[in-house]
Formats: sequence, C-alpha cells, structure tokens
Amino acid sequence: MEEKIRTFLAVDLPAGIKEGIDRIRERLKPQVKGVRWTAPDGIHLTLHFFGSVTGPEIAKITEIAKKNVEGAAPFMLNVGSLGTFPGLRRPRVLWLGINGETETLCALREEIEKDLGGAGFPLENRAFRPHLTLGRIRDAASVRGLEEAVSAGNHIAGSFTVNSISLFRSRLRPTGAVYTKIQDFEFGIS
Repeated sequence: MEEKIRTFLAVDLPAGIKEGIDRIRERLKPQVKGVRWTAPDGIHLTLHFFGSVTGPEIAKITEIAKKNVEGAAPFMLNVGSLGTFPGLRRPRVLWLGINGETETLCALREEIEKDLGGAGFPLENRAFRPHLTLGRIRDAASVRGLEEAVSAGNHIAGSFTVNSISLFRSRLRPTGAVYTKIQDFEFGIS
C-alpha cells in the first residue's frame, strides 16, 4: 500500500513577518490566558489543505500549482489585525488578519480551487478568509483577556511581497504539527 502524506498549499511567510508575529505573540501571552499558541515557524497562509494524499496525487497538485502561478504577478499583503473564529462569544481560533492585495490572493486561490475540483480533489465548503492562526482555544470559558486584546488593535506584523506559493508536508506530533516544505512554485516561472 502506497504511503499517504498530509499536505497543504500555502503562502510561506518571510522571516521578518514571522519575527513580527512572534513579537505580537510574546506581547499577548501574559495578557491572554487559555490559548495554545502556534510557534512562529508553524504559521503560514493556507490556501488549500488536502489531508492525506498519495504520490500520484502530489504530482497532480504540483501540476495544478505550476499552471496557476505561470502568469501570476507578485502582490503585497499586510499582517495586522487580531480576531477569532467563529467569534468572541465562543472563540476556537485566535488569528491575525491579512490585508493588502487580498483580491489578487483570493483570485489566485479561486483558480487553484477550480482546477483542484476539476481534478477530483475535495473542496472547502466554507468561504476563504485569509488569516494566520496565532493560537487555538480549547475551552472558551477559561480564556481570559481576549476581548481586550482584540479591541486594543496595534497588532501589526508588517508587509511582504508574495511571489510564490509552497506545497508543505504536515506531520502530527504530540508536541504539535511539524511542517516541511516539499516544493516552491515561483510566480511567472513554468
């Protein structure tokens, strides 16, 4: 039986943005209690999570990703608003928002999704909301300081140029997921 690996397509973040996210995280840690914080190296802008896939499926994903970045031009994104999913009443995920040229990002993702669906990959049922997961909340009743942190603003990690997307492998460990980059797909290169 062929090995399956957990994979996802994402925008990888530059080191400076990860450092900015880490500063935000460290500033929030003493203020917001009850959050399992994501390590900065594990933060990325997910475009599509595949779950477990085979080698031939990875080849198809690679083909689709290459096709969709061939004519893509670089665009700018900003990281810097704090929020929760599904909302502050029952928070499960604490996130940093993505602003900037999000229309370009969403259009690129939509084209990728269309091709993935055509190739038989399952698609997300919910709308795409670009964000970076800063932490997870297991028990909404135990979280403290979250509403104040969200309303305070001042959570800017910086701006960056997106000029590629990446395919990652995700390995689940007791200490959290470990991500390994499989391949980069640079814009404008076939």
